[in-house]
Amino acid sequence: MEGQVTTHSGILGPGRLDRALAELRLRRDREQLALKLTAANQQLEKRLKELTTLYGIGKAVTAVTDLSQLFGRLLEGALLVTESDIAWLFQADESAGGKLLLRATKNFPPLAGLKLNQPWDDGLATLLVLSGEGIHLAGEPLAKMAAGQIVKAAAAVPIKAKDRVMGVIVVGNKSGRPFADRDQSLLSAVADYASVALVNARLFQELEARARGLQQAYDEL
Repeated sequence: MEGQVTTHSGILGPGRLDRALAELRLRRDREQLALKLTAANQQLEKRLKELTTLYGIGKAVTAVTDLSQLFGRLLEGALLVTESDIAWLFQADESAGGKLLLRATKNFPPLAGLKLNQPWDDGLATLLVLSGEGIHLAGEPLAKMAAGQIVKAAAAVPIKAKDRVMGVIVVGNKSGRPFADRDQSLLSAVADYASVALVNARLFQELEARARGLQQAYDEL
């Protein structure tokens, strides 16, 4: 008969067929909605973790006075917010004409002759000192640099006070997964905290030097 469908269990009339199709569409809509909700929840959890990490770094900047300990905390945060494997941090040595010194590392492989508080040209940091802008690289361009011998994808941002570069933070991964602009933005937020820490450390050193000078003058009197 016209308007009927024959199945293994019998004949579906127009009404039953419409209901079956409606139920099928409703089931598909529910499945798609569930997938979207799951993805949205995952994104929210990721954003919450990022905000919690950055908040923790902000508290550490005000509470930790040991720079080496603080640098380690900054790199831990950088690894978390960018989902990276390896991180390192340079600081400009003003007594040596602004030469970049490797001040902290996380998950660094043992490399012969590479030590903390010594200069190292990873190929990325010097570019950032000149440009003052962040960068993320992967593949052949990175492979030509010293950093490319450690990671297959990297993101780097300068630590700046106004327009002066005080250091560089670099993160990388071994998988080769390219970093996105958002990763670079999150890394820049970590670098901003590093800038605050370095400025605070400099002010503290200046205050200490002034206090010693006043104490010496008092002792002489």
